[in-house]
Amino acid sequence: QTPDWNDKTILKESDVLKVDIGVHVDGYIADAAFTITYAEEHKKLVKAAELALENAFALLEKNPTIGEIGATIEKTISEQGFKVVQNLTGHGLARYLQHTSPSIPNIAKQDSRVFEEGNAYAIEPFASTGDGYVREAGKANIFAIEEQRSVRNAYARKILEFVQENYKTLPFAERWLVRELKLSGFALKVGLKQLLHEKCIRAYPILHDRAGSFVAQAENSFIKTKEGIITLVKPRA
Repeated sequence: QTPDWNDKTILKESDVLKVDIGVHVDGYIADAAFTITYAEEHKKLVKAAELALENAFALLEKNPTIGEIGATIEKTISEQGFKVVQNLTGHGLARYLQHTSPSIPNIAKQDSRVFEEGNAYAIEPFASTGDGYVREAGKANIFAIEEQRSVRNAYARKILEFVQENYKTLPFAERWLVRELKLSGFALKVGLKQLLHEKCIRAYPILHDRAGSFVAQAENSFIKTKEGIITLVKPRA
C-alpha cells in the first residue's frame, strides 16, 4: 500500500517497511520488492523472505514446475520459523498488465505447468509472524482502470483522462493525482468516488495479517528465454 497524499507518518526503528516498486518501458514491466527494518527482532523475518526468493530463483535454472517453486518457498520460510502468506502469490507480467496468469503460489501445490519461453514473471514470497493469511482492511490509495466509459462529473472526467493517457491499465496512486493534476483533497475524493461507483476503476485495499503480526516481502521478476533466465532487477547488495 502507498501513503495517503497528505501522510506525515514518521517511521520508528521498530517498524517493518515493505518497498514494492514497478517500472515500465513502453508498457513492459519489471516488478520488485524488498523489506527494511532496523529492529534486530525482525531481521530474521526479513531474511526468511529474501532467502525464499533466492532459493526460488536458484531453482529456475532447473526448469521447475510452478508447483515446485511454491514448495521451495514454503519450505524455506517454514524452516526459518515463520508462516508463509498463502493467499498472496507471484504472477505473470504482460504489456501494461502488472498481474496476469499464471498465479505463482508461495505454498506447495500440484501445479505441473512450467514457465514459458518469451514470457515475464514475478516471484514474491511473503513471510509472516501471524496466521499466514491476509485480509482486506482500511482505505485504498492505489487504483487501476477497470473499464473506459464516459462520466459526467468534471473531477472524475479529469482524473480518468489523465490516467488513460499516462498509465493506461497500470496501477496509479491517488497522491500522484494530487501532484500532477493539482487537485484539492475534496476534488480527489469526489472524483475517485464517482469513478469507483461507475466501475471505471478498481481499488486495491490495504492487506493485513492478524493484528500485531509482521510481514516481510521479497520480489523479483524475470524473463525465460531459450538461452536461460534473465533477471530483470539487480538484487540489493
